[in-house]
Amino acid sequence: MEKLLPYTDLKSYVILDIETTGLTPQDEILQISIVDYRNVILLDQYFMPRTIKEWKEAEMINGITKEKVQYAPYFDDYWMNKIISLIKGRTILIYNKKFEEQFLDLSAAKEVVCVMQLFATQVFKEWKADIGEYKMQKLTKAFQFYWSNLDIKQRKIVQSAHNAVTDCMMTNIVWNQMMNDVEEKVKLVS
Repeated sequence: MEKLLPYTDLKSYVILDIETTGLTPQDEILQISIVDYRNVILLDQYFMPRTIKEWKEAEMINGITKEKVQYAPYFDDYWMNKIISLIKGRTILIYNKKFEEQFLDLSAAKEVVCVMQLFATQVFKEWKADIGEYKMQKLTKAFQFYWSNLDIKQRKIVQSAHNAVTDCMMTNIVWNQMMNDVEEKVKLVS
């Protein structure tokens, strides 16, 4: 049988998510969260941007105001070293790997898995002929795809989407649902 997803044996991965002042590499990190595979929060930290003074468009999405970060530390080597200590030698799940890698050096990780790419190419499979590839889907869409499989507690998580901790937990739920799908397909073939 063709392996649907290449990562079915993970037991101790971590999930990482960031919120930023915008979408370009010149923007700055406002929040970083790392949770483990059981949704235990290992890091949840807000940061005051060093140079960007306004982020109104991003604030409308992530809800992070100037007031929320006014007493937060700047993102610096101390925090990068803390992140490295949490990811070193581990597999990291990130929903939008391409975005996070613009802001963070994740080379200490054993492996970085882009859950968005796997969801788009292995599960949702919306082909975009004009660009010749599968369309990447937002985390909220991936989460809603599995809505009927989720319990009440899991469904409530989506109410805080675009908070880094919440997005980590949503990514973990999507990941586990994809792994459950793989297990079901393997049972049908066996």
